[in-house]
Amino acid sequence: MTVSALIQYTQGATITPAGRAMVGTIGGIVTCANDNDAGVTAWLWTMESVPLGSAVPTGPMATTPTIGFVPDIAGSYLVSCHVTGANTTDVDTDYRVFSVRNTMQWIIPAFHGNADAHNFGGQTRGWAGTATYQMLDSLFGYITTMLSGAVINDVLTFNGSVWGPAQPAVTPPEPEWTGTTTDGTTPVLLTDSGGDWYVLTVPATYCSATFCAFVNGIGSADGSQCSAILCGSIRRGVAAGTTVILDQFVNYIVQDGPTMSVTAVADTTLGGLQIYVVGKAAVDMAWKASVEISESLFPIL
Repeated sequence: MTVSALIQYTQGATITPAGRAMVGTIGGIVTCANDNDAGVTAWLWTMESVPLGSAVPTGPMATTPTIGFVPDIAGSYLVSCHVTGANTTDVDTDYRVFSVRNTMQWIIPAFHGNADAHNFGGQTRGWAGTATYQMLDSLFGYITTMLSGAVINDVLTFNGSVWGPAQPAVTPPEPEWTGTTTDGTTPVLLTDSGGDWYVLTVPATYCSATFCAFVNGIGSADGSQCSAILCGSIRRGVAAGTTVILDQFVNYIVQDGPTMSVTAVADTTLGGLQIYVVGKAAVDMAWKASVEISESLFPIL
């Protein structure tokens, strides 16, 4: 009988098909099993490589049918399973990667892993990967488009793969009104009829966008004013919690009082853009804002 090694990963309720790399999370135990132990008389599990900075030890792990380990940082963990049959010359070895995405939602390949070990989702190009799994080749293509000066409706390519086009993330909404508290010192979120405001279009991987807002506030009691242009950029990954403001700049055209301010904040619950305003003490300010999400760049999957 010829023995066969084919690693199957399980983490929590998620089970990958045998012989396929897995994307999981930090902190949950990862169980490694061989798909078919028929005729197998001995197993040797080895952690071939771990992400730089991980405390998970490399080298032989166990000689049991299944083993487990706990990923402690983002990156790729390369595991091998070597099986032996009754005839000691009857052997087989499988190498497979378990990976945790980094904060940019990217997969960093394992140090020792080959193409087959990185077959996330069944793709066969290893580190070159696919846009869906954001392996390095795809990331390089994305970065190339970001640096190429792309404009709206450009069709962008990299090594034969289509990226883009650059396009509006959302249709600019109509201006909306709100008011501060009467003391004028508490930040108030400008809202779109109480709902989510300027939520970005979310592809399967990530989206980056620039925004520009014209915000105007008028005090009903004394006619004080605050007019500002607020511009910046925002990025969101697959999860809403990954949304971050990359940068912002506020140009105050009129600012009657140093307590008046306009600020952009990342909404990590809805995955969009929020704009907060502060009025002037003892003045009930009424605010109007017109916001445009100018463009986004992300790969077509």
